[in-house]
Amino acid sequence: MKYKKILRLLGVIIVLSMLLAVIPATPALASVTLVLSPTSAKVGDRVTYSGTGYAAITTTDYYIDVYLSDQSVAVGGSIGTTVTRYVGIYGGLTLNDDGSFLGHFNMPATINDGTLGTTTPVTVTVGTVYYVYTTTRYNDSATAPSTAIAAVATLTVSPGASLDALAPATGPAGTTVSISGGNFPASTALAFMLDTTTALTPTGDSATRTYGTFMSTITIPAGTAAGAHTITVTAGTSTATATFTVSVPATIDTFTPASGAAGSLVTITGANFLASTPIVFKFDTAVITPNSGAQTGTGGTIASVITIPATAAAGAHTVSVTVGTVTVSKEFAVTSTAVTPTPTPTPTPTPTPTPTPSSQSVLRINQSGFTVGATIAITGAGFTPGANVTVKYDTTVVASVKAETNGTFIAPFFKAPASVKGDHIITATDGTNTATTKFTMESTAPSVPQPLTPELGAKAKSPVTFDWKDVTDDSLPVTYCLQVSADKSFGTSSLVLNKTGLTVSTYAMTALEETQVAGTDTPYYWRIEAIDAASNESGWTGANVFYIPGAFKLPSWGIYVGAAVGALIFFLLGLWVGRRTAFSY
Repeated sequence: MKYKKILRLLGVIIVLSMLLAVIPATPALASVTLVLSPTSAKVGDRVTYSGTGYAAITTTDYYIDVYLSDQSVAVGGSIGTTVTRYVGIYGGLTLNDDGSFLGHFNMPATINDGTLGTTTPVTVTVGTVYYVYTTTRYNDSATAPSTAIAAVATLTVSPGASLDALAPATGPAGTTVSISGGNFPASTALAFMLDTTTALTPTGDSATRTYGTFMSTITIPAGTAAGAHTITVTAGTSTATATFTVSVPATIDTFTPASGAAGSLVTITGANFLASTPIVFKFDTAVITPNSGAQTGTGGTIASVITIPATAAAGAHTVSVTVGTVTVSKEFAVTSTAVTPTPTPTPTPTPTPTPTPSSQSVLRINQSGFTVGATIAITGAGFTPGANVTVKYDTTVVASVKAETNGTFIAPFFKAPASVKGDHIITATDGTNTATTKFTMESTAPSVPQPLTPELGAKAKSPVTFDWKDVTDDSLPVTYCLQVSADKSFGTSSLVLNKTGLTVSTYAMTALEETQVAGTDTPYYWRIEAIDAASNESGWTGANVFYIPGAFKLPSWGIYVGAAVGALIFFLLGLWVGRRTAFSY
């Protein structure tokens, strides 16, 4: 009997050991973590969110939702119940196989979703802390997405409103100035002030656009004193300033000659007027047409020739010039009335050459970034009033707009198209006037993809399927190149598969492609690289070796199960023998 008990105990121990070997351990559940980068951002800035801790996924796709709110709620709360004012950042974000996630959003200007948000929306303010929430996971079979909060992180709004460089930043009173900026609250009325005391009326945008940007023109009032002046732009609670320097007042420098008879020719010189602008001449109150120099030079100078009216009486008369909104006058003494004057030689004036139309035209560019898909806005000046202006990115037409009466235009926003890294020429033309500027496409390579399957040294199942983690990049879309080689050097002659332009992070070999590879004893190598829409390449992953499956071989779990079954049979046999032995005695 003693041997019988020992034999039974031994059999039980063997069976339990085998069962423990084949039963997989249940992974411990970890809490979900949520990380933001950066943790302080301006309105409109890009914020990346990532995290881990969700249960690993095997065959079913799981999703989470991401929200931003001004309400602080602990993990376990609920979107729509304890959080009643929020804005949805991402709905249905797919979890990775290991339960991690990654995404990004642009900091919104308003929080206006939820039962409270629709009645009392909140405008995002600088210095305030906001809360980003992720929900518990759900799958396609769920009747509704989960609203239970699984993780929370804080995000602070930093000051962001700013103005671009003024164009021009200096000039006489009456100058029209292009002014633009960004990181203001979206869709908010704008106020423009000169030295905080004089309100300015803009043309172009009078309110910010969807991304908190604007592009407008303002006019420096006539009579503004020479020197530096502060231009302030306000939208909601956001304010930004820039400096415009008013040059010395416009003047008529000389009359040549300083006096003369009625009907004589006079050369007029002046300075500090608006550049490349038509000039209106008056003799007393009568408008007169100049013989030459009908507009100012590129430096705002005047060099014109006029004829003193033949009917002018002897004495002092006022000659005035008007450029834009600026008028300057100077007295001219008529020495005698015209008495059939003998024509005098026309003096040879030395006016500043009038620039060609294309040299008067200028463009300014304002962009949200330097990536494919970045928002680009173009403004121009010096074009034919009322003319249709065509804007091209390299050779592609991206906008068409009519010039204002002052020759300026603001083109509709457009997205930077997929194009190679480096400089790209943006051209605007009305058929007569042409100007260019450039947009520099980013040259930052996307991250190197992370291979998943086949794993290193694994025997791949048919169909042989390659899988790797998605790569995110600022210049979307990202495509992939997959290579399979019989040699880890990946020489051209050793390649058995070279797939380019893949838009998803997986590829299954076709039956025909599998015929190009040998059986289980021959190693093959695979690698991948990511290419963004600006043609930046990530570089290749390392050479990952794998094998094609050959003849059937019992898997390791089958060996364990077989061992367990054998142990059980051994135990039962021992039990039977023990009973027989007991009865024999």
